Amino acid sequence: MNMIYDIVLNYEKVEDSYEFYEWNKKDHFTYIEKIPILKIKNQDMKECLYSRFQISSKLLKKIKNKTFSSEGVIPYSLLLTDGWKVVSFTFDEEGITKEKSNLLLDEEEAVITEAEDFQQEEISYKVLERYPITFFTRKEKQLQKILLKKIEKLYQENKYEEIDYLYQECFSKKKSFPEEYKQLMKNIENKLEDKYESLYEIITLAEE
Repeated sequence: MNMIYDIVLNYEKVEDSYEFYEWNKKDHFTYIEKIPILKIKNQDMKECLYSRFQISSKLLKKIKNKTFSSEGVIPYSLLLTDGWKVVSFTFDEEGITKEKSNLLLDEEEAVITEAEDFQQEEISYKVLERYPITFFTRKEKQLQKILLKKIEKLYQENKYEEIDYLYQECFSKKKSFPEEYKQLMKNIENKLEDKYESLYEIITLAEE
């Protein structure tokens, strides 16, 4: 298996990873001394980028303890590339994805160049959950997560009036309490609008 040396990674949960231009100083960066890389088909890359997946036990054994970082050995970690994009994943002992990291632009370009002569290989994996392809910014993703969590809490506490008030801020058609809750959650999960910032402000003020 080919190896890549001296890169910086910024691991986050698979569904929360950010592009390099959204990294900030408070992130926990991992300085990689060497890490295995697999060059795969473009279609497989697309599947891996937007899903939680499980790699085969054979591949898991192949990458075990092969990634060295400034913080020590990472038990199961791997770079994947299709020749256009490079991304890193960590896996648990069952081979299921735990974390994901993009690369800094210049380092990604260097890895792509280095991988030009690598042989394309088959990757044996199983998709466990697909994530929607979104173009939310990091700030928008964080706002989305907070809103969903807070509205869920209101629902669990049976705070009908508060949810109805939030619903009326977004929609005009009156519905039952469970329907208003579901409509709010569905909308926030699928898209973000300017008015959602005002929802966040309303909830925050109500909590004070």
